[in-house]
Amino acid sequence: MSAMKAATDNAKELQKKLLLLYNKKRQAAITAEICEISAAANAIEAADKKGAAGPGLGVMDNENSVAEDFMKELDSGDVPDTWNAIKQLLAEDAALEGTKEQRQRAEEEMQQMRQQETEERLRAEQRRAKLEEEMELEEEREEFTDVDFAESLMLLGGISFVMTLFYLVNDEDPDMRFYSWRVISATLSIFSAVLIFSGINKLIHFYLLSHGTSPSFKLLFAFIPMLIYFFLLQLGTAYHSAALTAAPAVMEEKELEETWGKLERRTRCWATILAHLTGFGSIHCGTVLQHMPWLRDSPGASFVAAPAMFLLAAVLNWCARRVRERVTSKTYQRLPDSTGSHDHDVSAWAGEWQRWTYDLWTENVIDAEHDSAALAVSFLLVQSCRFAFSGQLADEMTPGQKKSQRTIEEFAGFSLVFAVLSIVLVVAGRRIFRGAAPTPGTLKSFLRRCLALLQLSSAMAFAWTLLFSARWEITRFSGYVGPPTSLTSRISLALAISFCAALIIKMLDFVIDLESTEEDADEALGNIISSLGILVGFSWEQSFDGGVEVVALRTYRPLWTEVALACAVVALILPAWRRHILEKVIVEEKKRAHKERRSRELR
Repeated sequence: MSAMKAATDNAKELQKKLLLLYNKKRQAAITAEICEISAAANAIEAADKKGAAGPGLGVMDNENSVAEDFMKELDSGDVPDTWNAIKQLLAEDAALEGTKEQRQRAEEEMQQMRQQETEERLRAEQRRAKLEEEMELEEEREEFTDVDFAESLMLLGGISFVMTLFYLVNDEDPDMRFYSWRVISATLSIFSAVLIFSGINKLIHFYLLSHGTSPSFKLLFAFIPMLIYFFLLQLGTAYHSAALTAAPAVMEEKELEETWGKLERRTRCWATILAHLTGFGSIHCGTVLQHMPWLRDSPGASFVAAPAMFLLAAVLNWCARRVRERVTSKTYQRLPDSTGSHDHDVSAWAGEWQRWTYDLWTENVIDAEHDSAALAVSFLLVQSCRFAFSGQLADEMTPGQKKSQRTIEEFAGFSLVFAVLSIVLVVAGRRIFRGAAPTPGTLKSFLRRCLALLQLSSAMAFAWTLLFSARWEITRFSGYVGPPTSLTSRISLALAISFCAALIIKMLDFVIDLESTEEDADEALGNIISSLGILVGFSWEQSFDGGVEVVALRTYRPLWTEVALACAVVALILPAWRRHILEKVIVEEKKRAHKERRSRELR
């Protein structure tokens, strides 16, 4: 009896624990309790069998009925603590255990996500801080434009360029000083001539050629200005040399020296300017000829323009010499025979003066004719070479399309061919024409002038080749300095060429000073150094032309404003060039001539 009661109480207690385990959802504890319930049920059955024949049957029956009721309840499934409920609880608890594992994984994932979010937040803060710094730098950079970059380039390069020139013209070597002043003089002359020519050419194109014309008409309007420039060269040189005017009153030696110096500088100045103006007019005429339909399709055909301009220059120079001889022949017939320095006799003084001025006129006009013809021939020759190397025939101003590095290197290396050719022609000229200068008007004199023209043309071709190679190289870096026609690109080119020219002058002067080089090679290298003025002058003219164009475009009359500004710049440059720079060149040339004359006498 007591055993069955104890078992019943134990079963009820286990029921309470089962409900508690249900709430706590612990699978292991539920499984253990189920085993205890099974043992309790077995104990109840055993107690029921023992108490069937003993005393206290009523109590036994009562407790047995409780056990039976409990078993019925377990079997019926009406209460949550039946076997089915136990099975359901076991299944739910197993699911809850799986959920717990999922929760643990979810918590781990959440922790990882929080950690990732923290890292992302840190990275975002770092990116934001970096972005703020970049924005601040960008705001600072936005304060500077391409114009500021060009101005900075001009300031830095300009002061460096000026100081480089200062060192060159004050070098200890007298030859170095002479070559430096000579290149500076040629640079200013080329610069002024191209600026004037560009303005006049734009006026002609705007008023006469802007509505479209035939190629022959363009060639005609390129040929006529060239003839006008050549006529101005002859007339202007004669006028400024005073060869066609009467002799002034008798002067004292000091006064005569001062007057003659001014006359010499003035004649040299206008002869050089008009020679370069005629040369660029010839270049334009030859370029139009190269673009004619029967020449522009083949590099070989385009080479016809260079010898054509050479023959034209030879014919014009011959005609000019004949005119000079006819103009001065009567003057020479009237001149008295006067040798030595002038005296106070008016007739002798007038004759001496006329001889001086005629020699001054002839010397300067012949040099000017050589310069103008050599400019045209050398440019057209290099232009045809550009066509052969690149497959594109450009005009005299545009740099052309972007070229490969190999093409640029090959074309720059081709400049050495012209340098060697210049040396060969100088040596050949010295071997062929030994002794005194031939009589003007003879075949030997004509051949000597042609050879001198070829010597100068080959030296200038060397300079033109380097110039166009540099322009192609600048075109390759258009992403940094802008398009080739931009002002920044032009200034960059001018500065780079100026420094390269200074280095070439220094290097060639070192070669000239070597004792192993002969006078022939020294003269040829001197011609090459003088031709470097084309490099510097033409590149700076392009820069100033771009600057003038930018200013003119903001005015009411851009074309006339551009011409007026060009004339103003030239008017500012010419007096300083004539009075100071050209005077230095003339003085240095006289010193060199005196030195060479003394060295010949000592031999």
